[in-house]
Amino acid sequence: MSPRIKLSKNILQRLRKLQDPSVGCLHGIIYKGEVFVLGFTVEHRFKESEKLRFSNGNNSSEITNVGAIGLTFPTEVDVVGVVRWYENDIEGGADDKMENLLQDISVTDNPLILKCRIGDPDSLKAECLISEVFTDTPFEIVTESELLESFILVRLKASLPLHSEFTPEHVRNSVENLRRKLSSGLSAFHFPKPSIFLTSSDFEKGVKGPGLTGEDMTVKELYNACFDDSPKKKKRASKDFDLLPVKLMLRPTRDRFSLEKNACAPVIQHQKGIIILNLRWIKYNHYCYNNNKILSIPRCVISPTGNFKCLQMNLPLDTLSLVHRDTKASHLYSILVESICNQLKFSKESILYQMDKSKSHGSMKCPSQPLPYHFFPSACGHFITLLYPSEIPDSELESERRALHRRLDLPEIVPLFRRNNRSIFQEDWPPNSPLINPHETLGPSGVQGGEMALVQGIYTYHHYMQDKMDDNGWGCAYRSLQTIISWFRFQGYTEKPIPTHQEIQKCLVDIGDKPHTFVGTKQWIGSTEVSFVLDSMLGVQSRIISVSSGEELETKGSELVHHFQMQGTPIMIGGGVLAHTILGVHFNSESGELKFLILDPHYTGGEDINIIQSKGWCGWKTMKFWDKTAYYNLCLPQRPYCI
Repeated sequence: MSPRIKLSKNILQRLRKLQDPSVGCLHGIIYKGEVFVLGFTVEHRFKESEKLRFSNGNNSSEITNVGAIGLTFPTEVDVVGVVRWYENDIEGGADDKMENLLQDISVTDNPLILKCRIGDPDSLKAECLISEVFTDTPFEIVTESELLESFILVRLKASLPLHSEFTPEHVRNSVENLRRKLSSGLSAFHFPKPSIFLTSSDFEKGVKGPGLTGEDMTVKELYNACFDDSPKKKKRASKDFDLLPVKLMLRPTRDRFSLEKNACAPVIQHQKGIIILNLRWIKYNHYCYNNNKILSIPRCVISPTGNFKCLQMNLPLDTLSLVHRDTKASHLYSILVESICNQLKFSKESILYQMDKSKSHGSMKCPSQPLPYHFFPSACGHFITLLYPSEIPDSELESERRALHRRLDLPEIVPLFRRNNRSIFQEDWPPNSPLINPHETLGPSGVQGGEMALVQGIYTYHHYMQDKMDDNGWGCAYRSLQTIISWFRFQGYTEKPIPTHQEIQKCLVDIGDKPHTFVGTKQWIGSTEVSFVLDSMLGVQSRIISVSSGEELETKGSELVHHFQMQGTPIMIGGGVLAHTILGVHFNSESGELKFLILDPHYTGGEDINIIQSKGWCGWKTMKFWDKTAYYNLCLPQRPYCI
């Protein structure tokens, strides 16, 4: 029976954009006869000699050109087929390049082939291998909202101690021992709310926890149980997957602990003359979780005899699994174990790469921790996890990022995989921090027809009275500038921190725009000064638009739509009156109706999204919002070209 093929709307758009004859892998999720195709990777471009292929956690091929980083998709996202772009007519069956990729597919006996002719968006066709024959297969398109309704994102965070003799062979064996230990049933998983445990025996017996019974419990029911005792956190926007957090727990021995509340005995590790005593264990039921943080900084210890070095390092784990809501909750055990083992594999490769690289320079230095980062490029439409060594800066990883952009067929003029591009999960954002993208949950603008263009990407809302700074009445342009700089940080264009008012003032003094007496004052700044600071601090150029009155802004609708479509940066508007931030516009050129999405820096309250939206501090404004008698200057920051 032919599986039901479901292509995400995002991948459909991406497939039609590629302009080179190529072949690649399709990545997706198979669930009960349905194949959800979420993304693709380009493995070979026929007009080029380069080999783009490198491994991910769901493919058996070896790393070839990524150096220090490893690419993984969320667990459960596997290679489900191949895709071929033709310059001329589409051919039947599979050619040699496709056959080579099809041989690596192990998750299904019915791999999928997608074929399309370059420049012909209607030529896309699907074939499935049925009874050893590729057969034309219909497909349907699923929207982003349908994917969000079908899947839950399970995130596991942990840290595992690595102790090894400081040789590549011993490091490799030590990590493999960790993987075997985790796969042997010594691991368990804890869902903190309301304290639900998942063990190796639960595959048959069902998930245990307060109010939970039966082996038929689904992931959806588990998610609901985890959030029943407390109100669900409001998601930043409806485009976010429901997130189910989980913690890793380990038994230090194979013997089961009794259910009595006994304290755990200390565990002593002895490695060739070095004794490491771990006393800090947290007791959860009859499992223990090692909360030791003494090895957060990697170190190489020389033995008392001086015969060898021992590498001591904590391996941070941060894994994602994309799981269908109707999956049995007990099946999460094997999924989570697989996610950890995949990430440990790439942690091992990163450490070995660093050891080999330092050895080639004369002496083997202590490697830095491989740190996992999750990315969700909007052009991809799915999560990607990369491991970056903590001490290798972004500036030294440009070639790896460029190879990754080409493999994913992403533009090479925008940073998408720098550390600051990483996805921000609500559980990671400190309480009372500036709100992220408060406009995303607003209702429609009210303009009928026309074009709506909004800020692209992530920013934080900066306003009066934040950071224990009383700037009420004079700091609105400073706050608007902070919002703009936050955008450049989150989009990966800079690693510089968001400047304080005094740092902004000092910058203007340093470039000669203001006298030395300006620092520490409560003097206003305008759009021109904002552009000067962006140029001096970030190297970002800006366009300035000037209008003689608020009424004249009505003539700038098309120009502002173009800015948000092409640049996507927040706009600071100031002049003869107070400063604001423009996050978007909705313009109907036929009727002339124009509305502005305004972020108001004059708000003085706490970080309450309901108040901010309901009181209009972030919302759509008509032309009446602008003063007809005042002039305005608009600062339109321009994206730099980089990767």
